[in-house]
Amino acid sequence: MANGNGRHLTGSPYAVVLLPSLLSRSVSCEDLRLPLNLAYLLSAHVSFRLPMSTANLAHVERTFDEIISGCLGQSKGISYVTSLPDDLGPLLASAVFVLTNEQGFRITHALAEIPQAVLVRSGEVQYLLRVEGAKRVPDVDWKAKLAGCALSLKVPCRTFSTRTRFLLTA
Repeated sequence: MANGNGRHLTGSPYAVVLLPSLLSRSVSCEDLRLPLNLAYLLSAHVSFRLPMSTANLAHVERTFDEIISGCLGQSKGISYVTSLPDDLGPLLASAVFVLTNEQGFRITHALAEIPQAVLVRSGEVQYLLRVEGAKRVPDVDWKAKLAGCALSLKVPCRTFSTRTRFLLTA
């Protein structure tokens, strides 16, 4: 499965989970639970890179321990990137997909050729999952996997059909 640039979602290419708060300050496990849950579910189909400061490593590992505890899911892996360059551009530019939040999308929006799933807070505890560049998502199965992950996490999403709450934008 390849994206518009000929890069593949299966095999050695990777996706990136970009949570800017992990780069500079301490983050609670609570703030990590939803995006890391989604990354873990999607990692069954593509490996991920997760850039973070070493100060957040323990929080991330504790959160993943909670997520995978008793879970029989499969994963192609989520690699931590703790030796951060000053510029994340090369890491992001080589990715086939980016999972991020609103803060991260402010950084990645210029990467228009790379499909991105953006977790957007739509209330105190509700989120929606917005997929930017859906036309560049490699195939219908990958779009369905994104929608399925959103639904399995019970993420409220915007409508593209009358019954499914999920937004795909071009």
